[in-house]
Amino acid sequence: MTKFKVLDGGKGSGPEDPMLEQRVAKLEADVSEIKTSVKSIEVMLAEIKGKLSQSPTWLQLIGVVISTWMAGAGIVLAIIKFSK
Repeated sequence: MTKFKVLDGGKGSGPEDPMLEQRVAKLEADVSEIKTSVKSIEVMLAEIKGKLSQSPTWLQLIGVVISTWMAGAGIVLAIIKFSK
């Protein structure tokens, strides 16, 4: 007693299928294309990771903003002091 029901009347299925070799060859070609695509995606992700690692951190950005404000305040105070 088999658990599987044959839907196509037993024609063209299983290891006796004359098209099996062609179907396997197509699957192998498709898998090769998938591998190439995955490698391409990995390269792009590595580039993005490299660019992100070089970007400033939040602490650095806050430091730049505070430094800019302090420099601006110093310039304003200097102008007020020398304009009297």
